Amino acid sequence: ESKVVTGESLRDPSLVGYWKFDEGTGTTAADSSGNGNDGIINGGAVWVRGKFGNALKFDGSTNYVNCSRTSNLDLTDAVTIEAWIQNITNYGWSQVAGRWHTDSWKEDYALTLRNSGSSWLFQFVITNTSGNLSYVLASASPDFNWHHLAGTFDGRYIKIYFDGQLIGTTDLGFNQKMATSGKELLMGNLWTQKLNGTIDEVRIYNRALSADEIWNHYVHGPI
Repeated sequence: ESKVVTGESLRDPSLVGYWKFDEGTGTTAADSSGNGNDGIINGGAVWVRGKFGNALKFDGSTNYVNCSRTSNLDLTDAVTIEAWIQNITNYGWSQVAGRWHTDSWKEDYALTLRNSGSSWLFQFVITNTSGNLSYVLASASPDFNWHHLAGTFDGRYIKIYFDGQLIGTTDLGFNQKMATSGKELLMGNLWTQKLNGTIDEVRIYNRALSADEIWNHYVHGPI
């Protein structure tokens, strides 16, 4: 089995998943981190022009990406999820990317979002080894432009960044470890809620990126 390795993954071994959505055709979203976490595109998501190269447009009804269960996505100590988003219109909560914790409403970790009509609402969610769910909630004004969104967890602090700026923090009070369900990673699908909008350049790290790193990714884009 061949794996695609990019300059970014060679520079940073903490990058465990990287979906560029640059294929432009077919039903596979390749993982460019070198870890083999390719995603299967379900429901006919549409390839469109992205922030960088191509992107995937989800219709809020049937579209999502399902990545197989791999141990390199079993993150216990820390995590970052980042992506570029555009024109998110789903009213119910859906997600950029997340991993099921159980068959209930909890997840190991997830970057979720919705459009309330007057605001975009964002959550970065983690479930600890005791089964307790924690999150940070933040908001921004919706428009039709591309925006960079990131969530981090370093064991104690859950943070959300929008266009390189910190917009929300939750302090759990003490260091905690995340649960590992071993279930699949999903993009564009949260329980029965589907994402309506376009996403590009999804990355997952097994550490919390610093504020400077996230700012640089917002300003300079992919390496």
